[in-house]
Amino acid sequence: MSLFRVFKKNARLALQDSWGRALGILLLVMGIGVLLGTIQGITSAILAVSSMPALDSFSFSFSSPMELFAVIPWVYLAVPGAFGLLNFLLVVPLGLGQIRWYHQLVHDQSEPISNVFHYYEGAGKYFRCLWYYISLTIRQSLWAVLFLCIPMGAMALSVVPLMNEEVTRIQASLSTFGLLISCVLLILATILYTVHMMKYFLTPYLMAEDPKMSVGKAIRTSIRFTKGYRFSLFSFSLSFLGWILLCIFLFPILFVGPYLQTSMALYARYIIEKNQSAIPAPTKEFKAVEIIRDEEPVMDLWPAQPHPPTAPSLEPDLFEEAPLEAFAEEAAQPTPEPDEPSVEELAPQEEPPHPEEDV
Repeated sequence: MSLFRVFKKNARLALQDSWGRALGILLLVMGIGVLLGTIQGITSAILAVSSMPALDSFSFSFSSPMELFAVIPWVYLAVPGAFGLLNFLLVVPLGLGQIRWYHQLVHDQSEPISNVFHYYEGAGKYFRCLWYYISLTIRQSLWAVLFLCIPMGAMALSVVPLMNEEVTRIQASLSTFGLLISCVLLILATILYTVHMMKYFLTPYLMAEDPKMSVGKAIRTSIRFTKGYRFSLFSFSLSFLGWILLCIFLFPILFVGPYLQTSMALYARYIIEKNQSAIPAPTKEFKAVEIIRDEEPVMDLWPAQPHPPTAPSLEPDLFEEAPLEAFAEEAAQPTPEPDEPSVEELAPQEEPPHPEEDV
């Protein structure tokens, strides 16, 4: 069984006892989006800005492009902008909370539906979530310019001659050929851009796994962990294309949404654990020192060793017990001289004769 099939099978197993909550979260997120869209439509209808008027209905006698905002009524920009900001402030933390809920699900930590509002529980969590979305949007936009500017520029250069009424047949043929090449390049650039953006795939899962991790560190860790997995992640996402196309009938999304989210969370868990197991663990000595440092002061780890014994110094207090008169009497007594040997002791003694000599 391939790795993709294992993830999909485990996703269905993980959802066996959680289908009701997963569907509740999906309907909640979709309901908030539909509600905001409905309110925007009603507001636009009340203010009579249901559609942007044609540009030829305005007088374009302005000297600079910035005067365009003075020509177009402010209401045509204020209503979409206000609801876009409201959608950003409400839906983005909710979407990140949805990813966190599936991350906890694949870690055998089934949570209630209310935990999808995790990033609304405090100002720090809320603004951390918004900063994640802003940082990721800026990075993705810059990479999009780098990947797509060349094919889109070539496409624009190919279209301009076709808009000229005096174009010749050769010029039209060359422009058409250039337009086809530009379309092929745009498709390839889009695929490469999508694969490259998979390096940010683990960022929300790392933030869910470590709530104290900063957004910047989560992005850098995701870039490091996804090396060697980016094209595999793209292929895994592409394997759900058939299910995604079925969602145009709306009803299959009730199955595809939780199924896709759980499968991606399982793949994220697999990549994170594979990278964490490759990080060398600290040695036993290092662990022991760290544990002791947490429980006892640092100075207790290395107690002072006793110095080797040295000769006692001749300090005055050493002689306080013996009075000075005892040393004077001992010095006054004469020293005995050794006895001299006598003459008999010095004379040589005769050896007794041996019996052999007598014979």
